[in-house]
Amino acid sequence: MRSPTADAFPPNRPTRVLALGDSVMEGAARAIPAALPGREVVVDTQVSRSTGATAAAAAGHGSDWDVVVILIGHNDGASAGVYQPPYRRMLDQFAGVPRVVLLTLHEARPYYAGVNAFIRAEAARRPNVRISDWNDAVNRQPGTTAGDGLHLTGSGAQLMARLVFEQVLVAEAEFLPTTTTTTTTTTTTAPATTTTTEAVVLAPAASIDRAPPPPTTSAPSRPTTTVPNVVDLAGGPDAPAPEHDPATPPLTWVVLALGAVAMGAILRRELGRPT
Repeated sequence: MRSPTADAFPPNRPTRVLALGDSVMEGAARAIPAALPGREVVVDTQVSRSTGATAAAAAGHGSDWDVVVILIGHNDGASAGVYQPPYRRMLDQFAGVPRVVLLTLHEARPYYAGVNAFIRAEAARRPNVRISDWNDAVNRQPGTTAGDGLHLTGSGAQLMARLVFEQVLVAEAEFLPTTTTTTTTTTTTAPATTTTTEAVVLAPAASIDRAPPPPTTSAPSRPTTTVPNVVDLAGGPDAPAPEHDPATPPLTWVVLALGAVAMGAILRRELGRPT
């Protein structure tokens, strides 16, 4: 059994397509290859062909295909015991084909609905089998079949060829080897740098072009003696000397003056006493 993906599709080689059917598909025998340019297409159809005869023809084609399309059952669909066994043999033969497409019958006869139910059930249990609903396509586009509701008109041949083309495209999209290009984006993040700016408020600089302010004249005031009430015990030999205000007498003078006054009062009191 051939692997579904082993050298199965282009670009290594053209897609291989086999179409099998009776006189209904024969109406599209030329349209199908024309709709599949660049592929290797074989259309094997025959008027009044039974399902058993189609299975025998399929055996002669082997299984080295990429897509197999089957439309059969019109001539013996009334007898399940006649058409179902050879239909299953075909599907078993093509079990290794990547894609097998079963076209439903246009239900122009009552028992064709039973054939369609059979092929849908087979497709449901076979992973490589798909259904293409030819019955629905004809019902949607009147004029694609002749008066019997089966054989194709010119537009019907084009419609069937288009359905086959679409199924081949889907199969190619699923099984073609794909090349995935991965683009790697490298993002370089620089370490965050936080800069703290300390605002420094400066006093306005004096202008060298501005004249100095005039002196302020004020009335003389009485000398004020200020006795400091804070003693700087931390001052040492290098501590700066206190500033001397010429208008304020030193503390030593004050003490001496007070002492002189007190001494004078004592002397006057002693001299005034009788001896």
